[in-house]
Formats: sequence, structure tokens, C-alpha cells
Amino acid sequence: MEFRFSEYFSGQKEGIPIYSEKAGYGFVSETDTMPARKKEIYRIRKTEDAFVVSEDDRSKFAVMEKEGEPFRPDISTDYDFGGMVFRVKARPGAYHLEAETTGGSALVSVSGMWGAKLLQHGFWNAAETIPIRHTARWNGSVWSYDFVNGDGFIELELEPLRPETPIGLRALRITPIPAGEPGEKPTIFILGDSTVKSYVFEEAPMSGWGQLIGRHFNPEKVCIRNYSEGGRSLKSMYTEGRFNNLLLDGKKGDFVFLQSGHNDECDSMMHGMDASEKARFGRGSTEAMYRRFLEKIYLPAIRARGMTPVLVTPVTRIHADRSAAEPIRDSFTNRKFPAVMRETAKANGVTRIDLNRKSVEYLNEIGLEAAKAVFLSLEPGETPGQTFGLCGANGHPKNEMDGTHYKEALSRQYSRMVIEELCRCAHAGDAAAKKILTLADRRSLRAAETHDWSRVFPKICADTKTGPSAYYRDAIEKCVQLGALSKNADGNFGPELPMETAAFVSAAERVMRVDGLDADLPLEKPLTREVMAVVLYRAYGRRFGFSEKGKPVYRSAEGDAAPCRYAPLVPFERLKDTDDISTDFREKVEKAYRLGLIRSECGIRRGRVCGGTRLEPKMVVTKAKAAKALYFMWVLSNDSKTEDHLVPGTGPAAT
Repeated sequence: MEFRFSEYFSGQKEGIPIYSEKAGYGFVSETDTMPARKKEIYRIRKTEDAFVVSEDDRSKFAVMEKEGEPFRPDISTDYDFGGMVFRVKARPGAYHLEAETTGGSALVSVSGMWGAKLLQHGFWNAAETIPIRHTARWNGSVWSYDFVNGDGFIELELEPLRPETPIGLRALRITPIPAGEPGEKPTIFILGDSTVKSYVFEEAPMSGWGQLIGRHFNPEKVCIRNYSEGGRSLKSMYTEGRFNNLLLDGKKGDFVFLQSGHNDECDSMMHGMDASEKARFGRGSTEAMYRRFLEKIYLPAIRARGMTPVLVTPVTRIHADRSAAEPIRDSFTNRKFPAVMRETAKANGVTRIDLNRKSVEYLNEIGLEAAKAVFLSLEPGETPGQTFGLCGANGHPKNEMDGTHYKEALSRQYSRMVIEELCRCAHAGDAAAKKILTLADRRSLRAAETHDWSRVFPKICADTKTGPSAYYRDAIEKCVQLGALSKNADGNFGPELPMETAAFVSAAERVMRVDGLDADLPLEKPLTREVMAVVLYRAYGRRFGFSEKGKPVYRSAEGDAAPCRYAPLVPFERLKDTDDISTDFREKVEKAYRLGLIRSECGIRRGRVCGGTRLEPKMVVTKAKAAKALYFMWVLSNDSKTEDHLVPGTGPAAT
């Protein structure tokens, strides 16, 4: 359909077209977005070929002058420059939009989306493997965008970026885009927040269940595309164009697994009914807004593209300061989004994976102490990666025990719960779940049916799942997965057993992909901390060399690439027991310490940025502490922008 105002409205003698259900088009005085915005229709005036508006109320543009910084409409979440909104009836589906404007400094968008964001290029994921392919474009005075509509109409929005600067709409063309025909094999798209996203090495040890779910499917039958990113909510995934891009990339017969809740509630959880829920592009939602996003935007848009939605209730948080005797409960008490999602799925005939319920059950099964260990609790020396843009090598950079984000040991469990929930739905007669399970890996399907995951997850050790022994569970399971360390015939790891020097040398060679680390070392004896430092120093040298150019690169706090941002907080000269280091090892131990390859274990604790003052060079290293050191080196030795589940030795065969 096309609206060319010089022709379409030429018969009108006065006034402007106001939207009505009967006409199916016209300007509106209030948007249908969440939150709704008022528009002053009386400001719109008709010219011979366009409808034009300008704004003389400078208070609307005050946001542009805050704190004297240049205004950026791509980061400011709450502004409204007035302008006009033209609404057209349109069924759910994809459309190519072309808006011919009169020029001027205008911001154009559609149906509540973030106009400035729609112009940006880049990638949707940290590993930069999913490009932003569908962006808005300007060609002279014509703005165009491919948009998937889930509602019963489309709203074109035009706003002036400067006061008293006229902007106008000459024409609007809306052309349907057919859904893509099925490909050789279907795709499962995953859309969610930081608890779902795929992480790269520089973010280690954070992990999301969407990163590992592909291991439970047959790659010859299905593709997995994870569009998830941290900090996202139903609102922000829609307004920034992430959801729209996913739909345009999809085809008939594909599936969309959708989880959201943490960022939908986080601002209201902290501040009550605050500006985030009322802000134009704030993340927060009320339960009513959350339900409407699902029912009026997400579900109809997915179905209009010939794709099948699957709703995944958000996993629970934990509170690290809670008493260990108190059971872990669902954290969604302020905004009950899991309940809303359950109700919405039932009312709309949508497959529901109840990860919220399953996560609460599992965390109670292992207990709070073990749960804290697999959430993002960090102590010095666990990772060279960054957390929220800051290096985590010296502990959690925010000095907290994170009860939202988690490590691979937990995302592994959540990924298997997805399969178990699909089996539950299939047994209840859910046709979509049955179809999805035809794409699953046989081993995972058998494990879900028998509730025996030992063959799928051989890395899991029987004695590191609960209690104090779970403290280094994540590092231990990774080392077993890599074949660097092993468990005994009974499936136990023995985290407090002494580490043998010969076994550690072999493990370090495997993890760092080097050899020849055993020269002049007491291989027949248990590993001491000074000998471990020598092995790590040699492994570092073999892998990277010792020049500045060869150092592994991780981001600095400012986000710029910089070498070796993981040195200990306490200088070597301030350590109190360096005289205890053997003369033969002292030089290498000191260099290993200065490189951040070994740290003091005295006085450090998770959730704090701190450093101890005793190196304890003669102390025997336990297998758990050895796993901690090996995990640090494994992260350090891999490309910081690679997703760790793609590294050889960690794929499906090594699950």
C-alpha cells in the first residue's frame, strides 16, 4: 500500500487525517507503544505535498543539553521530541517500509523502536559471528526499513532533532515481505539475556545455557543461532532491532526459544516503580507490559514468519548472604514474570520450558554452598578474564558475590534441563516439542528419558557436586573435560588429595598445548607451590614467549586492548615469605608471580578484590588448587574473542 499525500489527500479541504478503525490510517494523538506517548496533532499542518510539523517547546530538547555533553539519541533512554505518528492497519507479518520525508533534521522510527539504534551496524554477539544485517537506511530524503509487525497496525514515527526545525512526511510505502521458505535444515534461534548468551574467553568464566544447548542437538539436522546478549529485556530486545533481525533471518519451520525476565525486573527491583518502566527505552516492565510484549509483539510476529515460539521461564537468582539452612526460593518476587510467562504460554498454546522451576529445584538439591560456587563468585587467580568490563584476575571487580550470572558448570545443568523439559512437554502431547526432539542428539535424548546423564557429561565428578568439595567445581570439570585431569573408577576427583608433580606437568602441557616442561623437576614428589610456579612459567614461555609483543591480550578497564592486565595487587617485594623459596626456583617463581600466573592463597576470598602477603612456596598443592591454576592458564592461552565451547577438545564429543 502507498500513501502519497499530495495525491491521496488532495480532496480534503482542511484538517489532517485522524486515525480511525474504519479508515485504517491516519495520525494519532497517542502511540500504542509501552509506555504510550502523547502527540500534539494540532501542530501538524498540511502543505501541498506533505504533512509538516515543528516543535517550539525547547523543554522537549533539554535532554540534548544535559551536563554539557553532546546528545546521542542512541544511548539516551528517555527523550520525546514531539513530532508526528502516522498509523496504518497491517496484519502481523514482515513489511518493507519507505518513508519519503521533506528533509530536515529528523529521527524516524517504527512502532516504538529505537530510531537511532536501527541505523547502527555491527554484530549481535560477543564473538562477532552474527552480523546486524537488517538496518534502517537513508537514501537522500527517503528512510527505509524492513520491519516484522506483530500487532494489528504499524506506526511510523517522525521527530525533529532541533526546535523550530520543520520536518514532514510526503509519502509512505508499505510492501509485504513473504516469509522465507524452509532451508535444508531448520534453525533454532535463541533470544535472551546474560543468563542465556554465548560468552567469549575474555568474559570467562561466565557462561549461559544458550551457549551449551547446541551440544544436545544433531548438527546434521539443525542449526543453532544464539542472539542473546547481556542487559536485555523483552522491551530492549525489541526496541534495538535484535528481535526484528532474528525474525528476518529466520525461515518457515524454524524455532525461537525466548527467555526474558532479569532485566525486565531489575530496575523496578532496585528502585520500585521507577523511571525505567516509564522511560521510552528503559528496560523495565510491569507484569502487564511484559504480558503485552509477549502476546501483542513476540508471539504473533514469530508465527507470522512461519516460525514456532518456545517460551522459557527465566532461571532464578540466588542471594549469597542467605542462610545455608534456608531453602533457595524463586527470586522473582517483585515482578512475577515466570508466572506471567506460564499463563501466557498456556493461554496461547505455546510450548513452555520451565527453567525457573527447574533451576530452583536443582539449586536446592546441591545446596547454597555449592550453588554459590557455580554462580559468578570469583577469588584472585581464578580467571584472567573480565567481568562487566573489568579484569577479574584479582577477584570480583565489583566486590560482590554475583547471584545472577554463573559458570559453565551450572549452564551445563540448565542446558540439560531444557531437553528434559522438552521431553516432559512431548509426553504431555505437545506437537512442537515432539518435532524439536526429532532434531536432538540421541545420547542427550536417551539421558533425558532415563535421567542418567553420566555418558553425556563424563566430566562431572561425583564428589564435587555438593558442599565444600564443590568450591572449584567449574575448574575441575573443565580440566576433566580437556583430559588434563581425571577422576577415579568410582567417579570421584578427590579435590583435597595432593597433586602429583608429574601429573601436573602433563596437565599443563595439555592445557597450554606445549611440551618439554619437566626438566629438572622432582616428578616423583607431590606438587609444591614453588614447583607449580616454575611449571606455569615455563608453559607461559613456551606458549607466548617473554616479549611484550607476545603477551596474551585482554581488555583493560577502559575497553582498550592492553597486554597483561592481570598482575597481582601485592608486589613481590611485599610478600613476607620469599626467603622460603628454593634457590634453584626463586628467579622463575618471582617471574611467574609478577606475570600473575601464581598468587597468594592466604587471606583471599570470593567476592572481593584482594591479595595475600604469603606465597607459601613449600605448601603441597591439592588437586582442586591445581585445577584452579590450570583453568586460569587455559583461558589465558585462548583467543579472547573466541567462544570457549568452540575450542577443540570441548565440543560435543568431549561433553
